[in-house]
Amino acid sequence: MKSARVLQESIDTRCAQREEPTCWLARGLRHGRTIGILCGNTGRVKGYQVTKLNRSGRTVTSQLRKLAKLRLQFHTTANDEKVEAIKKLSSADIDQLSHLINYHDTLCFMRAYPDGPQLARLVESELRAFGQRVLRFTQRKDDAGAAQLMNSGLVNSTTVHPFGYDLTCLLLKRYPQSMELDWSANNETLNDRLLDTLPLLVAWQENDALGLDCDVQAADWLKRADGNREGPLLTFVRLLESSGLPHPVQEHLFENLQMEITWRLGRSQASRTLARWPAGRKFYQRTVLRVRTNDLRAELVDTAAPLKLAGRPEGTKLVQVINEAMAVRNRELLPITSANPDEVYLYRPGRGLMIALFGMHPDSRLPLESNFGALLVRNGMPIGYGVAATLFDRVEIAINVFPEQRSGESSYIFEQFFRLFYHHFGSRAFVVRKRQMGYGEDEALHSGAFWFYYKLGFRALDHTVRSLAEKEHDKQRRRHGIVHR
Repeated sequence: MKSARVLQESIDTRCAQREEPTCWLARGLRHGRTIGILCGNTGRVKGYQVTKLNRSGRTVTSQLRKLAKLRLQFHTTANDEKVEAIKKLSSADIDQLSHLINYHDTLCFMRAYPDGPQLARLVESELRAFGQRVLRFTQRKDDAGAAQLMNSGLVNSTTVHPFGYDLTCLLLKRYPQSMELDWSANNETLNDRLLDTLPLLVAWQENDALGLDCDVQAADWLKRADGNREGPLLTFVRLLESSGLPHPVQEHLFENLQMEITWRLGRSQASRTLARWPAGRKFYQRTVLRVRTNDLRAELVDTAAPLKLAGRPEGTKLVQVINEAMAVRNRELLPITSANPDEVYLYRPGRGLMIALFGMHPDSRLPLESNFGALLVRNGMPIGYGVAATLFDRVEIAINVFPEQRSGESSYIFEQFFRLFYHHFGSRAFVVRKRQMGYGEDEALHSGAFWFYYKLGFRALDHTVRSLAEKEHDKQRRRHGIVHR
């Protein structure tokens, strides 16, 4: 009782002096235990015990900075400190958008590059519970919070994008109730375009309702057409699919409408937070990350892992996974949207890496080049994608490691991708388009892609660019005293 009186006197004194206007930790005198939190200047102690202080964004910021420094360190002490920081953040209330996304992306990186089993389980648990964080954030911020998280790809967020026809059809098969037309975007224009298109898809007798009724709205007509059960988007897609028109015509009609589509991710496995592929045995990063090779040619000729054809059930699931991973990031590529589930190859070179390689549907293939899409997975976490176009012994390659994963073993991933084509496809000439290195592409430019490829041994075909790069590289070598081959 005496300890409690002393504590209350201390509280009253601090409140009177207004030393702390927000929140401070009140510690009991007996055994130094935390027994309550003093909030504001009320002088009242909450009636529950606490063991951690979550005073403000300062605590969150300090722990996030700590994690940012630790995430690229791999030793026993770093592992313990990562676990400690995550446990503190687990009970923290994160109310800033930048902090929320920063913490999320750090967890995603650690999920792909865990130090050990304890950290892997803790990170997975945090990501599984991340939907509640997002809900609290959006509820606190009302509509503004949801708008801030739009197109973030996080669990319980919303993605809005003019998806192509094939990708929309694929997503609707799994998420029919979560996707709808965004009528707020170009509502009047979209209505007119739909009314122009619908007569091509309905029975001849139905045209009167579309052509003679000047007040008809496309949204209302589509709702009535399906009895208000499926929604306008799914109804319109079903009309296209059952129209008897050739697939390229269906695709043209759909994409010519330029419809913004809203996809409510909810807790689906499509989100960046929850997307996974069964990894089997995990690879734990117990030493420093593998650095870039000094001799890419030597790496290419080294022994390659086997390339195995997946069965159709597994291939179908992988086609879904890669298209969802692209869609939540507002990306589409033909070799991926046209991926053939009967032609999916798996390549596992080690270090937790799996490359799923997708051939294209025969109807979508080009006359000469063979195009492939690729999903990059590490320890079950999708970390990037790629495309490749082969012609005889030449292969043109583009790889994109997702931004939150770029601090990892990107160079090793690239080396293995090249090695795959060297051994299993007979590729000897490797080509990278200039857009992949940053020409007209801000993301690639900011990521340092030009120098990444340069230090792997790639050189520009443009003599002006090549000469300028050589001069700049010489400056770098003199400045740092390091010679890169």
